[in-house]
Amino acid sequence: MMCPDSILLASEYYNDFMRPISLRNLIGTTIRLRNGNAVQFTVWRPTGPGSPTSSELRGFRYLAPHVERALQVDEYLREARACVTALEDYLARLTRAAALVTGAGETVFMNPALRAVLQSRDGFVATRTGFVPQEKSAADIYRRAIADAATGGAGHSFAVARPSGALPYFVLVSRFGGDAIEVGSKRPALVIVSDPSTPAEFDRSLLQQAFGLTPSECQVACRLANGQSTRTIANQMRISEGTAKTHLKRVLHKTGTHRQSELVRLLLVARPDR
Repeated sequence: MMCPDSILLASEYYNDFMRPISLRNLIGTTIRLRNGNAVQFTVWRPTGPGSPTSSELRGFRYLAPHVERALQVDEYLREARACVTALEDYLARLTRAAALVTGAGETVFMNPALRAVLQSRDGFVATRTGFVPQEKSAADIYRRAIADAATGGAGHSFAVARPSGALPYFVLVSRFGGDAIEVGSKRPALVIVSDPSTPAEFDRSLLQQAFGLTPSECQVACRLANGQSTRTIANQMRISEGTAKTHLKRVLHKTGTHRQSELVRLLLVARPDR
């Protein structure tokens, strides 16, 4: 339609490219995607059949929008998969135990920290489709909380006792995904399980860079934030208690804090994973 045979057969494009591979005609369209890329959808015809008929052109016009829609759906799915992968990667790197759970109690995703909690069998038990607290009262609260969060509610926070006698787990169940996810039994809730007996982890290189702390000062600060006394810190670092206190004074000065409680609060807030 755009290029008559009298022009096509005399062109370099035909003689140098199409003719050597026995092509004569083509029908095509350009499909532009949201990311700015373009896809060329082309049907090639060998030399024998001649120019496309009107019915073949109608067939191509019917098919092209469906191909365009399929490519657009594929683009959306690729973006969605990338978002899901990024979320799972983030949850997997959390030091706290975390999971995405449907309102029916089915686990959609569980990070390694939560798997370790379940393997300890000290407060939670695994079920066929997920996990629940061992204690019946906590299990009832958990089920109500995930059902509430999965239908758009605020969720709940509660403690889970541990048979070992260790400090109880602190559990936060909250809605996940906002209004972008359709409300229903399959909507996931975010479950975070914190173990208060686990020492807090700090990015020491970040603290050194942010406040100009030396490695020893940073070690004293992190140990203090985990509840250790200066005497215990001195013994574990194999320094005198006086040296430990000197390090602490320098840390207070560099961080602009005046009391140990202020310093601990600053360090806990500064944690990238909190």
